[in-house]
Amino acid sequence: MAVLLAALSLLLAAPASHAGASHALRDTVVRDTVRRDTVRRDTLARRAAADRARLDTVPSFPEVTVTAPPAVLAGGRRRTALSAEDMEAAGAQSVADLLEARTGFFVRHYGAGGLATASLRGTSSQQTLFLLDGQRLADPQTGQVDLSLLPTALLQSASVSHGAASARHGSGAFGGVVRLRTLPATQALRYRAVGEASAWGERAGSMVLRGGGEHLAGLVAGEWSGSDGDFPYDADARSATPGRRSGAGRHRRTLVGKARYQRGAHDALAMVWLADAERGLPGRINTSPSRARQWDRHARLQLRDRWAQPWGQLQLSARAQSTWRRYRDPAPTNPTARTDDTTRTRTLTFAAQAQTQAGSADLTGGLELGLDRARTRGGVQRKRAAGFLDATFQFGRGAVHPALRLDALASGGGPSSVALSPRLAANFQPTSYDALRLKASVGRSFRAPTFSERFREPGGTPDLRPESGWSADAALAWRVDHGRWSAQAEATAFAMRMTDRIVWQPTYVGAGVQVWRPRNVGTVATRGLELSAQGEWALADGAALSGGFLFTHTRTEDRSNPVAPAFGHQLPHRPEQQLKLNVGAAVALGSGRLRAGLNGRLVGPRYVTTDESDAQPAYQVVDARLRYARDIGPLRVGLGAWLENATAEDYQIVRFYPMPPRHLRLRLTIETDS
Repeated sequence: MAVLLAALSLLLAAPASHAGASHALRDTVVRDTVRRDTVRRDTLARRAAADRARLDTVPSFPEVTVTAPPAVLAGGRRRTALSAEDMEAAGAQSVADLLEARTGFFVRHYGAGGLATASLRGTSSQQTLFLLDGQRLADPQTGQVDLSLLPTALLQSASVSHGAASARHGSGAFGGVVRLRTLPATQALRYRAVGEASAWGERAGSMVLRGGGEHLAGLVAGEWSGSDGDFPYDADARSATPGRRSGAGRHRRTLVGKARYQRGAHDALAMVWLADAERGLPGRINTSPSRARQWDRHARLQLRDRWAQPWGQLQLSARAQSTWRRYRDPAPTNPTARTDDTTRTRTLTFAAQAQTQAGSADLTGGLELGLDRARTRGGVQRKRAAGFLDATFQFGRGAVHPALRLDALASGGGPSSVALSPRLAANFQPTSYDALRLKASVGRSFRAPTFSERFREPGGTPDLRPESGWSADAALAWRVDHGRWSAQAEATAFAMRMTDRIVWQPTYVGAGVQVWRPRNVGTVATRGLELSAQGEWALADGAALSGGFLFTHTRTEDRSNPVAPAFGHQLPHRPEQQLKLNVGAAVALGSGRLRAGLNGRLVGPRYVTTDESDAQPAYQVVDARLRYARDIGPLRVGLGAWLENATAEDYQIVRFYPMPPRHLRLRLTIETDS
């Protein structure tokens, strides 16, 4: 804390009369306040008519800047683009924080620092796909991604595509796709250092170093965070008496390395991502204190080469992932419940992809081969093969995007399966007014069973079928850029029906012996509405205002058995309504820039029973932020403060797992002025 206060003194005391610093600062203020200037807006608007569909079907390669229309107008589906500035404004330390604050995701936190999984459009955490620079993040053992283990400090941007995406990405893309991009390697020498401090022993830091030569660019980045996690909590009479959380200490370390080589027609990239985390899992507050701990280790490697060809572009890639997880619960009060379990999985994927243009059509096709292995039942594996074709056809004021993918999966000890995933999307400009779009899509998605669902001991069911279903959506999108202000809005209606849903049910395997097993018994019908708006207004004297909201209504009903009590009711642990708000202001203050804002979210009740007889109450959380930054010589120095849970809300996202009360977090940033 003393270091952060000293840095603030340095910011305020630094001389502002240096001509070079003042000139650079004026350029910075202009860039910040008029970064969406009229010229750029008009250019994007003119190009939108010809390029509006390109973003939805052409893959987004890391470190490549593509001029395209605003995301709200592009393609045939709702798409949310999140920049580094959005991450900063949200105060996001992890991907879980970012999605929770700025997207339609509902994030389930099992307490601060515990498992964090996400649900989009009423799907489960296994039914939305997460990609890191194009690489799948889900563990084939569980099919889940723990978003609390993904720091935003090493990310450049993120985007969320809503709706069926198996036609492009295969298994696990019912709700949509989240694409995370890491920081790019650069030839120019740049560095960035960040330090954070907060309540209950929380501290974090990251450092990024980038640089290279004529043909080679590199990056080395690391992130570390830790916390005692022993915050006090209040709870209602049904949950537990007030107390103090203990045994929730955690540590997280991440290291990223990149090398990019560009020469002639070749653009090659090698990337490695190493992560290690340890945390305590204190369990529910209505039970005896737990000393359980979990260790997670991840290693990800990616190699790819892209060749420019006379006819288009060819890309070859290889991706590997290794995960190691250990869960240990000594259970001193019940020795028979002691647990010490370790899982290991490995995945390997080879892919070839070609992109070309034929007349007014853009075509992208590819092949994938993969192998997944897990140390379950002495070792099981799954072989994967897939081929896909995407196309974009322009016509007058509109475009259509057909896509088709065929997946074949073969598991040792289980049946083989083949999945055909078509999709058709459209984008149409109904009038000569270029800022308005009608968008629609329909597609089929599937999810292959995980290793745990097929081979868990005890309880796995080897002959499970993949979950499958159809979804459709229609949207009206609008964006306008007018001088000093800009605004955009989108309204989307969607529906989905899923069959062969995998549900874990109790099964008697002997006299008085019960085992939980997964079965293909579920049918789910989902319908909903997504409304969003965002605006920015550049005022005089270097000031700017911004604000927006996102509202989602999602009804996800069990349609499996008409005579069951759950029939026609909302699936547990999924809110029907969410409302998220953000407002911000920026102003030139002396020779620096001051930014302030509020983020708020209101989440409706979540049923904890299948017949809607009991629910976790709604909650509302408000976070406030304040950040001051200025250039000092060749450096840009910033100090930020985030007041999290500013209204001191006592809430639980998952029952019996309290979330932290009001607390202050400080962040110091030192970086080269890019």
